[in-house]
Amino acid sequence: MKVLRKETAPLSEPLKKYVGQWLEAAPHGSQKRAAEMLQVSTRTLRSWTRKSSKPIENRGRKRVPVSLAEMIAISREWKHQGYPGSRPIIHALPKMRVRVVRETISKLKQRRKNRAETRRKEQRLSIEVHEVARVGVMDAASVTRGEEFIVYRDRASLTTSSQDSSEGYTRSADTLRLLGDLKNKGQLPLVVGSDNGSPFCAAEVENFLKTNQVIHLRSLPSVPQHNASAENAVREFKDLLKIGLTAEKAALTLNDNRLRGKLGWLTSSEINRNQFKPVSQDERTLFYNAARSAIDLATINKKNTCEKRKAEREAILRTLESFSLITITKGRSTHPSKAEAIT
Repeated sequence: MKVLRKETAPLSEPLKKYVGQWLEAAPHGSQKRAAEMLQVSTRTLRSWTRKSSKPIENRGRKRVPVSLAEMIAISREWKHQGYPGSRPIIHALPKMRVRVVRETISKLKQRRKNRAETRRKEQRLSIEVHEVARVGVMDAASVTRGEEFIVYRDRASLTTSSQDSSEGYTRSADTLRLLGDLKNKGQLPLVVGSDNGSPFCAAEVENFLKTNQVIHLRSLPSVPQHNASAENAVREFKDLLKIGLTAEKAALTLNDNRLRGKLGWLTSSEINRNQFKPVSQDERTLFYNAARSAIDLATINKKNTCEKRKAEREAILRTLESFSLITITKGRSTHPSKAEAIT
C-alpha cells in the first residue's frame, strides 16, 4: 500500500545526516529508490548529502586568488582614466577577469575614500569660544514661501535669537534690526560671522559694523562649513517651527529648555546669565585695531579674491586666539594662544 506524503512523519536533522552519509556509500541507483520510499525528491536527498559531508565554506566553485600583477595593472589603469567605475577598466583590460576588476575597483574606491576622510579630519579646524558675547554667527532661515528669519547664535553660550523679515524675504534692514537689538542689550560681539549673502554683506551692514567696531568674519564661497554653528542653529530653529511653535517660543525652547552637552549639560540661558560680562569700549577698540592691522598685513600681497578672503579669516582667528578668546584645534592637536606660546 502506498503511503501518502501528509501521513509521513518529518525526519529529524540527525536522521537526515545519517541518510546522507548512507547514500554516499550506497551503490548507484540507491538515491532514487530511497527518495521514493521517503516520499521526498532526489534534490532534497542531494541536499542532505551535501550537509552531511561538505562544509558550507567549501561549497561551490573555488575562486582563484587575485595576483599582485593583476592588482597593479588594474590600479594603474584606474588612475590613468581618472578614477572611474569598473566598466571603463573592464573595457580597457579585456583579458582581465570581470569579477577581479570589480572587486579591486571597489576596494580601491573605499581606500581612497578613507584616505580623504582622514585628510579632512587632520585639516579640520574646531573653534572653542571662552567668553560670552564676544563671537556670534548669523544666517538666514527660509521656513515657507514669504516667511524668512535671520537666526543669530552666540558661539560661547549657544544662545539663539531671531529676527523676522519685514517684507517676506530677508534684507539688509532685517540684519540691521538684529544687530541694533544686540547693541541695545549690550551683547554686540567683537566678531560676527556669516556667509556671503546679500543681507549680511550690504554696504549698510558694513557701515554699521565699522561704526560700532565689529569685525565681520565671512566664510569662503561654497564652503558652508565655515559657518557651521549658524547652520546648526538654523536647523534647530526650523525643526521647532515645523511642529507649530512661533519664532519667540522656538528661541525660548532652545535657550531655556535644551540641555547642551558642550556646556556641561546646562542651558544656554544659565551660561549667559552666569558668565556674561559687557564688552568695554577700551576692549573693543583695542581688539578692533589689532584685528584690522592683522588683516591689512595678511592681505597686502594677495591679489586673488579667494586667497585674500582666506588670509583675512586666518588673521581674524589668530587675533582672537592671541587675546585668549578662543582655542583653535586642528585635527587632534590644540594650538596654544600666542601669549602662552611666548611665555
